[in-house]
Amino acid sequence: MCIKRGVLCEYNSFQVFGASSSAGEGGGGDVVRLEEKPVGNRLWWFGPYSDWLRVVKMVNPLALSQEELFSFLNKFFVESNCLLNFPFVRSDRNPIMDPIKMLGPKYPVIQNVIYTVVSNALETQCKDSRWREVKDQFMDVSYGSLVRLISEENGFEEDVCTLFGVLLLLSERSTGYAPLWRTHLRGASGLLERHIDKTGYSNPEYPIAQAVETLYCVVRTWFSIVETAAVLTTTKGGSVSSPDTLIKALDDTPFVTRVPGLYFNGFNIAKGYGQDLVPLFSRTAVLVFQQKNNLLTHPEAVKSAKDILSDLETVNKQVFTFPDQFDDTWTKLLNCSHLLFCQSLRLSLLRNILQKDPKDLKDLLKEFLDVAETMPFAYCVSIGIHWPLFTAGLCALQIEHRAKIEEFLQSIIGRGIHVARVSLHRLHLWWESLDFDQDPLQTDVDSIVL
Repeated sequence: MCIKRGVLCEYNSFQVFGASSSAGEGGGGDVVRLEEKPVGNRLWWFGPYSDWLRVVKMVNPLALSQEELFSFLNKFFVESNCLLNFPFVRSDRNPIMDPIKMLGPKYPVIQNVIYTVVSNALETQCKDSRWREVKDQFMDVSYGSLVRLISEENGFEEDVCTLFGVLLLLSERSTGYAPLWRTHLRGASGLLERHIDKTGYSNPEYPIAQAVETLYCVVRTWFSIVETAAVLTTTKGGSVSSPDTLIKALDDTPFVTRVPGLYFNGFNIAKGYGQDLVPLFSRTAVLVFQQKNNLLTHPEAVKSAKDILSDLETVNKQVFTFPDQFDDTWTKLLNCSHLLFCQSLRLSLLRNILQKDPKDLKDLLKEFLDVAETMPFAYCVSIGIHWPLFTAGLCALQIEHRAKIEEFLQSIIGRGIHVARVSLHRLHLWWESLDFDQDPLQTDVDSIVL
C-alpha cells in the first residue's frame, strides 16, 4: 500500500520551517523554505493563532518534495503542540515529544498517524482541498495498521505505540461521530486492559524502554480524560464494561505523577484541575455508569451524589501556586480552569443525578459564567476546557447565558483548537430542541466533547 501510494515509510528529523519572502497569500507554486529561526523569532503558540495560520496557508503541499512534505508535517505536529488537541498548556513543557522522536523510527504506525491527522488539520484549518490529496495518502495506511495491531497479541511497546495512535487519531477524526468514536475507544480500552497494572518498565540502560514508559504514562492519563468525558457526556457512555475496571481506568494518579511536566504542586496539568478533584470525577462517572445500568436505586444514587457534592465544597476552595513553573497569567488560567471544572461537575450532578430543573440552576450557572469571564481563554490550549463549557451549556436556558458560552467556545476555536466546534455544534442542536419542546436526547448530541 505504501509503494502504491508513494509513501516513504521512514522517520525524518525535525527541522524549523519559515515562509519564503516571495510566498503569496494564496500559496501559488511557492515552496516553504527552511530558515534557521521561526518566523518573527518567537515560537508560534505564544502569538495569535491567526498570524500563524496565515503563514501556513502560504504552503502549497503539491509543490513540496516528499522529503520536504514529511519534514513539514513533522514540524507542524511539534510546533502546534500535537495540533493543540493534546492536553498540555505549554509546548516547551510537553513531555510527549521526546518519546515520539525516539519511537518514530522503530514504529511507523506513529508516523503514519501523525501524517494523517496533521494533513486533516491543515485541510480543515486552511480550507485548502490540496491537503486532502495529501491526507488520502496516509489515511488507509493509518487505519489499516491500527486495526491490524489492535487485533494482534503484541508486546508492551507495540501496544503503547498503538494506543497513542488510536487516541491521537480519535482526537482529530472522530469527535463528531459517536459510533466511530466508541469504536476507537473500545480498541484503546482493549489495549489498556492488557497492561492496566503495568509499572516500572523503565530501564536506564535501554533508552527505548524509557521512552515507552513515558509515553505509556502520558497516554494512560489521556485515556483517563477521554473515558471520563465519555461516561459523563455521551448518552451510551464509554467503553469500559464494569465499575471496578472503570475506577482503575479513570485513576491516573500512578501515571501522571511519574512524568515531569504533568503534575505540579497538587495540580494535574494534563486534566486542567487539582488532583484532589480526580477521584470526585471518578466517583461521579461510576455513579453515572451504575445508574445507566440499573445497578443501584434512585435513593442510593441521590445519597452518593450528595456525598460527592459535599466533598466538592472543600476541593472547590483550593488555590494553587506555581512559583517556579508558571507566571501570573498561567497561574490565573490554571486556577480558573480548576474552578470551572468544579462548578461544571456540580452542575452535572444536580442536573443528571438529582434531576434538578435547569430553571433552578440559573444562579449556579451565573456563578460559573462569572468565573469564566476571568478565564484568559486567549492563552488556553487545553482540550479539557471544552467539557465544563459544554456541561454549562446544557443547563443554559436564557439567551444571554447561551451567548456567553458561545463566545467562550468561539474564543477557543479562534485559538486554533478546532475540535471546540464540535462542542458548539452539539450545544446548538441541544438548544434548538429545547426551544421547540423536543426531547434533546433524541437530537444528535451523543458524541464525545474533548
